[in-house]
Order: sequence, then structure tokens, then C-alpha cells
Amino acid sequence: MGRFTTNYTTVYHLVRLNLDGSDDATFSPYVLGYNSSWIAGLQPDGGILVQIVAPIGNLPSNLIRFRPDGTLDRSFQPALPFIQGALAIEPDGGFTAFARPTPNPMEFTDYRPKRFTATGALDPSFNAVITSSSGDGGVLQQSDGKVIVWAQDSMTYRDADNHFKASTVFRLNRDGSMDPTFDPSAEPGSMFLQADGGVLVVGKASDPTGIDRKSTRLNSSH
Repeated sequence: MGRFTTNYTTVYHLVRLNLDGSDDATFSPYVLGYNSSWIAGLQPDGGILVQIVAPIGNLPSNLIRFRPDGTLDRSFQPALPFIQGALAIEPDGGFTAFARPTPNPMEFTDYRPKRFTATGALDPSFNAVITSSSGDGGVLQQSDGKVIVWAQDSMTYRDADNHFKASTVFRLNRDGSMDPTFDPSAEPGSMFLQADGGVLVVGKASDPTGIDRKSTRLNSSH
């Protein structure tokens, strides 16, 4: 995914390059016009998920899917029109991400973590009562099925008894409920999951001595 200039006109294309950097002629490039866009993730079947700034044409969402050959997959129909931040893609192709029910940035609707099936339908078994005003963050998928959600602004979690907890990082169980055993002190700019389950935080986090660090590594049990 990149920005290309032709005849002094800048457009966004999805292209695939060979190992030597040349264009892959077997891959059909798709022109996204003037919409800023970026690759959100790759599904196990080779599907390419791409986020654009807003839905275009008759597409239902700003998250669109391309087949492995680069053609647009119109069978992919996300249930919510605006999906934000880094996605956590599961082995079955489903994914968890921040989403909201309106694509209009002027409508101040909170973002919530939602789990989608591989085709974009909502997973009704996942019900996370966490809200973020911006959705600027992402989701990490752990090997045990739990997900870590993080945001650059403070999120709010509300339990069934209407108790509230504010944090920039939460870990959620498979059903979307909060895992209280994971409670780091961090102000992430970005977060990455390592193969052994450790979590890298780039931003500001406090180590066990209480010292603030600009980057650190958290254990999966932290």
C-alpha cells in the first residue's frame, strides 16, 4: 500500500512487489483514489484487510478486503461502518478492533472493542463494555484467546454492577469481560506482542521499582 504520483496527481494504490522490488504482474493493483489508506492486516486465507479514512462508494465500511490476487472482495461486509486502530487477527480470520456505529468524525460516538467474524459480521459472544473517545490504539491477540486493548487516551471499563475503571490498557477474556489479573501502569504510544507472550510498550510505562521508562517489556501475567 502506498502513495504514487502520476502526472502531478497523487493517488493511493495497493500493489505487490517481487523480491527484487519490481511490480508483480499477477497482482491486480487497486486504485483507492485520494483516500489515505494503509494495510491493517493479512488473514490466514491470504485476504488483505485495508483501512481507508472513510467508506467510499457503496462499500459499507472504511475497512475493506482484497483477495490474494488484488481484486476487491465485495462479499466482505463489516457490520459497523468505522473501524479504527490496529487489528488483532485470529487463526480463523476473525478479528478484534475498535469500532463505532457512525463514520462521521463530527459525531462524537465512543469507540468500543468489537470482535468480527472473517466475513465482517459481529460476534455476539464478545461483549466488551469499554469505551474510548478516539479509538487511537489497537488490539493484541494472545495465544490463549485473550486480547489486550490499548489506547493513547484513557479508556473506561464498566462492569455489571456499574463500577468504573479508567486505564489505557486492559486485557479481556474471550467473552469481552475484563481480566483483573493484568493491570500494568502504562501510557502507550504503541504496543507489540512477542512470540513468548511478552508485551513491548513504546511510550511510557512504570517498572516494578516505580521508575517511568519510555519503553519497556511487560510479562503476560503483569
